[in-house]
Amino acid sequence: MRPLVPLLLLGACAAPDDGDEADTDATWFADGGFSLADAHANVLREFSFTREESDGVAPGFDLDGLDSPAGDPASCGHGDLIDPDGVPGIDNQLAAIWTLAAPLIGEQVEELLQGAINEGRMLMVVELVGVDDLRNDDDLSLRLFRGAADPELGTLGLIAPDQTYAVDPSTPEVVLDGLSLRDGFLEAGPVAFDLPIDILEARFDMPVSDGRIRLRLDEQGAMHGLIGGIVDVRTMLDELLATDAAAETELVAPIFENNADMRQVDGTCTGFSVAFGFDGTPGFVVRYPEDAAAE
Repeated sequence: MRPLVPLLLLGACAAPDDGDEADTDATWFADGGFSLADAHANVLREFSFTREESDGVAPGFDLDGLDSPAGDPASCGHGDLIDPDGVPGIDNQLAAIWTLAAPLIGEQVEELLQGAINEGRMLMVVELVGVDDLRNDDDLSLRLFRGAADPELGTLGLIAPDQTYAVDPSTPEVVLDGLSLRDGFLEAGPVAFDLPIDILEARFDMPVSDGRIRLRLDEQGAMHGLIGGIVDVRTMLDELLATDAAAETELVAPIFENNADMRQVDGTCTGFSVAFGFDGTPGFVVRYPEDAAAE
């Protein structure tokens, strides 16, 4: 991995005139890397499993545009939730089944996820591009991708702010255009993305469809919010069963299979709605032309 250093230590230079579209909207550096113009990035340094705050109340997204009551065949009998602000129609079976799953995968999995983040094995980066104002702005782009770095930790035992990250060229970069930021809030989607999983000796990318991301920027530019969508139950379980976490997977498999609530096929729901909480910290992103060519 090439060394990563803060952008302030890199010498800026003129963009190469090779006809690359990115050249007109980038700042180039002496080591051949570049950063996108007017960009603000965060590495997601904490992930959390969402839970019901009270019976039937949990954060999440309305992924299907329906408000399904309990027993509704459209959701295989699983009723939708209400979010803490009173918005109905929330699809988040992860929160709904957490009390069943927590004794089997609870604190241990969350600790393993945090370890994977801190060690740089599970770095997701959210980058806003075309930013003039971090409170209110129109026509932004959001980029979601895997970062590459050996991050330093701060006094809280979490990734410290203002570090530099490369883009992992082995994974796809998701781009959403035409977004707006209002009072520091932004929501984007639907979009398909891969969620990197690194727990219980299981290391794979979990495809998420109909994905959403909702974030709030605080005064320090840190992002806080939710990311979620629909995962295919069979794909997820098969990936886990093929790892050293097979025994643990067999314990939790019936919970996920019996509580699937999306994508009905022949009377059986094949999809499972999820939402994860996250907290980010600001960082810098440097791209390299050869990495972009490899995507």
